[in-house]
Amino acid sequence: MIHSEILQEKDKTQTRLSEECTSIHDYLVKSRIAAEKAAESYGFTLKYAEEIHKIREEHTKAFNVNTTAS
Repeated sequence: MIHSEILQEKDKTQTRLSEECTSIHDYLVKSRIAAEKAAESYGFTLKYAEEIHKIREEHTKAFNVNTTAS
């Protein structure tokens, strides 16, 4: 198994969040914040797939419109 400073930080953060979060939503919100802070401290930024989410929403809406119109 590969050990690095950033992987140790990830494991520590996951353990902390698992202990303190009361819901999966709370865990997801706090893990995203923690990931962004860690990335910033290591000098890089995280880019989430915002465009992919937009496309998926458009396809979902189109599918729902087509299925309800039938």
